[in-house]
Amino acid sequence: MKAIKTTASSALAKQINRSLILDCLSKYAPLSRSDIARLTRLSPSTVSGIIDELIKAKFVLEIQSGPSTGGRKPILLGFNHSARMAIVVEVTVSMIRAASVDLGGAIGLLSEIPSSDLSTEELVGKILEVIARILARIPKRHREVVGVGIVIPGIVNTAEGLVIRSSRLNWTNVPLGKIVSREFSVPVLIERDVRAAAYGERIFGKAKGVSSFVYVTIGKGGIGAGIVIDDNPYPGANMRAGELGHITVALGGERCSCGNAGCLGTFIGGDVPDIQTDTLIEYCGAGIVNLVNLIDPEMVILGGEYIDSIPGLATAIGEFVHNRVLPVPIDSLKVVPSELGPKAYLLGMASLVFNSILGA
Repeated sequence: MKAIKTTASSALAKQINRSLILDCLSKYAPLSRSDIARLTRLSPSTVSGIIDELIKAKFVLEIQSGPSTGGRKPILLGFNHSARMAIVVEVTVSMIRAASVDLGGAIGLLSEIPSSDLSTEELVGKILEVIARILARIPKRHREVVGVGIVIPGIVNTAEGLVIRSSRLNWTNVPLGKIVSREFSVPVLIERDVRAAAYGERIFGKAKGVSSFVYVTIGKGGIGAGIVIDDNPYPGANMRAGELGHITVALGGERCSCGNAGCLGTFIGGDVPDIQTDTLIEYCGAGIVNLVNLIDPEMVILGGEYIDSIPGLATAIGEFVHNRVLPVPIDSLKVVPSELGPKAYLLGMASLVFNSILGA
């Protein structure tokens, strides 16, 4: 039993060290082996062994010789962003968007198809179709596809690849991960849309260097939140964290699709021309104030259709929040618009796929 524990601990330590080295190279390359040992505080022998494995796997490239410090010139190393690809798919009530994304977050092949008014079987078929379309266009000699990530508007069990419930898609207990994995023989990760977008902002957007924040999406489908705590997406005990649209704001109000009455989301949906901006600011702002007072994030990032298309909305909501939230201390809270826009979903999902499958 002790040997098993030791082996498991050793494998975990190696995975952590590998991730540290990859992260270091992705941020600061070109670096020598000694540079990496210094920055990661790992031993030179540990760094050398892992680097040799990463070069063999084509994650790392020897790119040039560095300046000599008295001995042989060191070999500088670079992170090979194009070594691996993920196929990512965003599913909405009206459209399916799929793309190839490399380790550096570069979006390559992109395909979109309409998906309105489809049954569950038809929509799943369209998802398979768009994935096949992207896979067929990737030159296999250049890049290896490590997995598929699918973004869903609803409650999902990421570990099982199960869409537990999506009122927007009218889905209940759809084993999407198993269906896609069986079709293409690749690892598949299913994630909720707002959690994926939040992670996209963490890696590529406004939340770089921010360990605890909330991504709030506001659009015709309502309002939802992706929560990141200590650098990790927070799903909740039953995968329901972030249901901001279902907090009660008016007892006895309009009936919501969830079965309750007076949910925040009942005051927010609809097409942009029909939206009363003042009402939107007040209700969205109130919901965010409650969220901020509850979990105390460093930052709130605003995204979604309304933020992208209504000038000044993000600023107005930010002012409302700052005027209402508990001032302890208010100066430390930032409320900012997303800089990634719709790309946050694809980039976040790709990063989650790479982390899950490669530990990178």
